[in-house]
Amino acid sequence: MNTLCYEVKSEIFKYIKNPISLALVNRTWYTVFRDPHVRSEWFLSKYGRAHALFHAIRLGRNFLTLDVIKCLIAKKAIVSRYFVQRLLSQCGNEILFELGNTLNIKHEDDEDIKKLNFSQKNHWGYDLSVNVLKYILEEAIKLYGTEIYMNGNDFELLHFLTASFLSSERIRDNMEQIKDLILNNKFIPFPPSTNSSKHEHPRSDGYENIHQLNILAHVIVLYPDLVKLWKQIGYHEICKDTNCLVIRGVYSLSFPHNTDPHNRVRPDENAIFERLKTFIDLGFKLDYKAMRAVIYLFRDRISEVDQIVFKSFSLFCDDKSLVRFIFMRILLSRYYIKCGSNYSITVRMGKSQDTDIDPEDLERASLDDVMPALDAIEGQNASELAINRPNDACHNFMD
Repeated sequence: MNTLCYEVKSEIFKYIKNPISLALVNRTWYTVFRDPHVRSEWFLSKYGRAHALFHAIRLGRNFLTLDVIKCLIAKKAIVSRYFVQRLLSQCGNEILFELGNTLNIKHEDDEDIKKLNFSQKNHWGYDLSVNVLKYILEEAIKLYGTEIYMNGNDFELLHFLTASFLSSERIRDNMEQIKDLILNNKFIPFPPSTNSSKHEHPRSDGYENIHQLNILAHVIVLYPDLVKLWKQIGYHEICKDTNCLVIRGVYSLSFPHNTDPHNRVRPDENAIFERLKTFIDLGFKLDYKAMRAVIYLFRDRISEVDQIVFKSFSLFCDDKSLVRFIFMRILLSRYYIKCGSNYSITVRMGKSQDTDIDPEDLERASLDDVMPALDAIEGQNASELAINRPNDACHNFMD
C-alpha cells in the first residue's frame, strides 16, 4: 500500500467507510487524509451532492475545515436555502452574533435567539467554526440574497403550499411557487435517520423528522412528477430517502381508512400495479422494507385487504426479496386463519431445504416480535409456501 502513488491513494480514500482509521496507519495516509480535495471527494462520493454539506457539518470542525468547505462548494455540492436556514437555527448563538456583527446583518428575532440554549453538545452544527459558517453564509447570500434570514424555513413553506383537505388541487394551484422552491431555491430535505425513536422537531442530530418526511412523501404521492424536479437539481437520493413512506402512501390512498367499506370501490391488484408502476419508473422500489411498511399500515384490518395487497406484491417481487415476502405472508396468516392440531406451514427452499413452522408459535407472536427475525433473512430463493389444513389440500399462497 505504501508504494502506491498519491493519486491512487486519493482514489482509494474515496471508498473508505471510516477515513480516520486509515489516517492513523502512517504519516503518508495522514497526509492524504489532510488534503481538502481528497476529503471533499470523500463526502461527495459517500453522500452525493445533495447531502454532502449536511454530513460535513455533522462530522464537525475536526473534519470540516475552511478549505474543505471551499472545495465542496467548488465541486458543486448543493447549498440549498433550506440547509442555510436550518444551520442558522441550530448552530451556537455566539457564532450567530459574531457573524451578525461581521456581516452587518440585523436579525429580526435577536431577543428570541438570545433565549435559546445552544450549550448542549452533539447537536448538529454546534461546534462549527466561525470561518466555515461565515463562508457558507457568504455563498448563500450570493445565491439567495438576504432571504435566507426569513422567518421559518422552506420545509414549512412547502407544507403551507401543499397542505389542505384537497391537497392535489392546492398543489396544482401553487405549482409555480413549488417549482420556484425546488428549482431556484434548491429545496432539499435533510436525510432520514436510521434511528426513528427520536420525535423531536427539529431533531438535535440534524436528521429530518419523520413527520416532515411524511409531509414530503404525501406530496410526492399526490404529484409524482415533482421527483423529476428534484432530480433536475441533483437530488437523486429523493427516491431512496422517501421510498418506504411513498410506497406506503400509495397503498394508503388505495384503501382509505375512513370510508364506508360497503360503498367504496376497492382496487384490484392490477389497478395497484398501474399506480405503483408510476413510482417504480421514477426510481422507487417495492423492496422488503417497503412491503413491511405496508404491512404495518394495514395490521389492524389485514383481513380486508390482504389478498389484494399480497397479489400486488407478487407482481413486483423479484427473486431476492421473494423469501421475505413469503415469511411476511406467513406472519399475516395468523390474522384470519384459526390454527388447529393438524395444521402446518411449510416453506420449500429447495430440494431438501423444507422448513416447518409451528403455527402455535406464530399465533402467539406479535408483529413486533417477529419483524426483527425477518430482518435477518437474506437472499434465499423460496419456491413455494404451503398451508396445510384439516380436510383441505395444500393451499399455495403463491398461486
